[in-house]
Amino acid sequence: MHAHQRRVAHKLSEGLKVALDDQVHPESFKDFQALHDWVQSIVGRVRGLGVTTAYDVARRLGVWLEIEPIVVYLHAGTAFGARKFGIKADTALLSAFPQEIQALSATHAENFLCIYKEQILSQNLHSTPSVYCVGS
Repeated sequence: MHAHQRRVAHKLSEGLKVALDDQVHPESFKDFQALHDWVQSIVGRVRGLGVTTAYDVARRLGVWLEIEPIVVYLHAGTAFGARKFGIKADTALLSAFPQEIQALSATHAENFLCIYKEQILSQNLHSTPSVYCVGS
């Protein structure tokens, strides 16, 4: 469990019970979106869990099932970073981002947007800036 999940740790057993009651086998999912939708439906039934927990749990299950996201999921810090590029949605195609971010996988782009959200400069989408991130 990552440190950012400490506030919901006491709710995860409740989420597991809801998931087991569904009697759904994660191995049946063909893509990450279907897996994420199922996890999101569980999170929606457990008060105190939210979209970040849904993504984190789906991501871990996806790694185990060898299912990778093909779009960037925008929640919490990731959404904050994406807004710097004028993107306001729940998900975004990599093609919506500058070339430097497009070179990453969807998972790495999600991590980048979250980790560097404060360093990313807000972009004027009508120009082509050469620097997207300041600091290190």
